[in-house]
Amino acid sequence: MSAWKLHGEAGRFELHGRLDFDTVPDVFAATERLFSGSGEILLDLSAVDACNSAALALLLEWRAEAGRRRRQIRFRNLPQALIAMARTSESLDLLEN
Repeated sequence: MSAWKLHGEAGRFELHGRLDFDTVPDVFAATERLFSGSGEILLDLSAVDACNSAALALLLEWRAEAGRRRRQIRFRNLPQALIAMARTSESLDLLEN
């Protein structure tokens, strides 16, 4: 079983599992699935059960990619550990809409 799963379509996705240095490269490889189509992207992170700074870097890169593609991405249910890292690095406002 994979350490992570990305479910959804039509701009609505849920990410499950771990977001860390081991899994983020594979999750990032799934980026095209997130950005196919048009309109807003909504990514629910309520099922992320572990994360580290690699997760924060991934979300910031997704935010930048959305901007490059002139799309809006919204993150929902950010894990508390991710919120704490974003707050410490003064990047929380980049993750919240």
